[in-house]
Amino acid sequence: MKRGLLYAVMAAFLLTVAGCSKFKVGSFVMPSWDTQLSAPMFYHTYSLWDMLSKDSVKVSGTDTTYLNAVPPSYTFTLLRSQNLNGVQVGNNLKIASVPTVTASQSPSDFAIEQPNPVNYALVDAALPVNTTGTVPAIPQQNPTLSPNKPFGNFKSVTLSSGTITVSLHNGYPAPVTFSSTGLTIKDSLGNVVMRIPISPNPLPANQTTVLHDSLAGVVFPNNPRISFTYSSAGASSGFFGSDTVVAVAFDLTNLHVSSAVAVVPPQKPFTINKSIVLTDGNKVTTADIQSGTLSLSITNQFQVPDTIDLVLKSIISQTNSSDTLRTRFVLPPSTNNYPVTLNLAGYKLNMGDQFGNPTDSLLYRITATMPGSRALPDSFVTVSTSQSVQSSFTLSNLQLSSFTGLVRLQNPITLSTDTQNVNLGDFGKKFSGAIEFGPSTQLALNINSIGFPCEAHITLIPASSADLSSPPVDSAVVDTIIYPNKTNQVILGPSFVAALNKFAQVKNTIPDRFIISGYVVVNPTAYATTGTVKSTDEVTGSATISMPFDLGIINAIYVDTTKTALISDSSTAAKMANVDTGSVTMEIWNGLPLQVTLFGQLIDTTTHAVIMNFPSDSIVIPPADINSDGTVRDSVFSRNTIGLGNAQARNLGNAYMRFSFRVATPSGSQTVPFTKNNTISLKVYGNFSFKVDKNLTGK
Repeated sequence: MKRGLLYAVMAAFLLTVAGCSKFKVGSFVMPSWDTQLSAPMFYHTYSLWDMLSKDSVKVSGTDTTYLNAVPPSYTFTLLRSQNLNGVQVGNNLKIASVPTVTASQSPSDFAIEQPNPVNYALVDAALPVNTTGTVPAIPQQNPTLSPNKPFGNFKSVTLSSGTITVSLHNGYPAPVTFSSTGLTIKDSLGNVVMRIPISPNPLPANQTTVLHDSLAGVVFPNNPRISFTYSSAGASSGFFGSDTVVAVAFDLTNLHVSSAVAVVPPQKPFTINKSIVLTDGNKVTTADIQSGTLSLSITNQFQVPDTIDLVLKSIISQTNSSDTLRTRFVLPPSTNNYPVTLNLAGYKLNMGDQFGNPTDSLLYRITATMPGSRALPDSFVTVSTSQSVQSSFTLSNLQLSSFTGLVRLQNPITLSTDTQNVNLGDFGKKFSGAIEFGPSTQLALNINSIGFPCEAHITLIPASSADLSSPPVDSAVVDTIIYPNKTNQVILGPSFVAALNKFAQVKNTIPDRFIISGYVVVNPTAYATTGTVKSTDEVTGSATISMPFDLGIINAIYVDTTKTALISDSSTAAKMANVDTGSVTMEIWNGLPLQVTLFGQLIDTTTHAVIMNFPSDSIVIPPADINSDGTVRDSVFSRNTIGLGNAQARNLGNAYMRFSFRVATPSGSQTVPFTKNNTISLKVYGNFSFKVDKNLTGK
């Protein structure tokens, strides 16, 4: 029954169709209806690694910047290592010019030629020579005896030492009695020069007595007169051997004078042993001299030339320690400020004491030898112990190539300004806004010192390559001691962080360079020690900036754009021209420890013009659920659906989307750590209504 009914219906339908084919239908309207279309548009998970790591590895020579997420926390850390400009000791290794040092030396006395012996004789031609008879008495006699001519070797002398030897002979055949005043020596004016006692007194007949006396302090004339008083009581009988009554002879021996007008014989050399004392605090054991001069000015107050031997006992050859710096020259008579300049290059200071300890005294010796005056046109010259050879030394521009001892550089060594560029890749582009760095941010300076402790004063200034002309916002300063023969690590922590944060607050960005300057004081007093340093030695090192992304962020912005059109399927895109209405749903999983504000724009794929802001109001997503230490415990989900009008919906078929994420540290937190696993996922899909309307005409 049912099968028969089905056959009947089918047959009727076929007949109807067959019949209709012979006739033209004026119009035929297909049915109209709406249909729904769901289209995935965008899905992406952004990790902080994606946001931060692009272009963040920069290597140039030995300078490296890199971003890393180190387990177990995987907190992002920006590390920047770069060699610092070396600071060479160089020209700072020197001895300061020593103010003029003077010294003088006079001989303690002068030797002069001793005159020939002087003989006086009182004779009586009436005496019966070679006979024996009565010896008559001699009444008191007061003779004054004079030499035939003055002494030829001096005109006057003040004797510092010497001996006068007097031989007094009684040639009378009876004792002769002399006055108690003895022999008196006078000058040509009758002034008493000295008195010489006579012993024995009376002097027996035909006897000689030899008298000695010191001449120290005596001003002796060159034409001395000798006077005395004598008498004799005579004798009943005696032999007259000669007609001499009294004979006097005297001799001047071992004469040394404190002053004289004399013919001066060659003198025993006299010596100046002195030192030049350094005034700049340096104490030297040994030091190689690169350059420098010793200027010597010599004055000769004597009227005779002097041969000068200068020996600088503390300056020796760099190649032969027994080769002491010395020079010899003839100093003309009565010469003021005779100049001598010695080039000290290639020599070495050798100033250690007998125990090898450094000293500040440079020893020298000047030996003056006076050749005498006989060769001079006027051989009589004035000499005196008040005259001297005077020396003036000036030590200047003493540049050293090496130094062992207790060094005191004249000035601190200035650190040449060193600019450290910190390439953050796209960080500054992707995240713009105020940043606050956490307390774990630091700058580590690894400094290799020279052979002495150094006191370093280092200033670090954050700066921006885009704003170099602006004055510094803030700086971090460190004063530290750099110990010798080791790598010293200097950590700039809180002051460095404070300078970074102040810069970020004022400039609304983070610095991409750091300017390092300062100075180094070598061997400061409180840490002074002996050691060795060369002019080629340098303070070297490296700087490592460690910036863990434990950050506080206020309205930092990250921007990304879809690489293709939102609706990339061609058939779906074609249908979008017939969209009637629609909506877009955005699903967000915020795994960042930051509040996220999302804002989008539709951009034309051809002209890049903004078609529309999408959505019209920004979407605010709370920060992920975080632990007490700031790490993420769980993400926060947010779904937002935006209704679209006809024109807005149809634009989606020819557009891509630009997303802007504005992120900020949660309220109540100063900084939070950024880790590799922090992500934010964004899913965008659309629901659209299409109008289907097709007209078919049969023939």
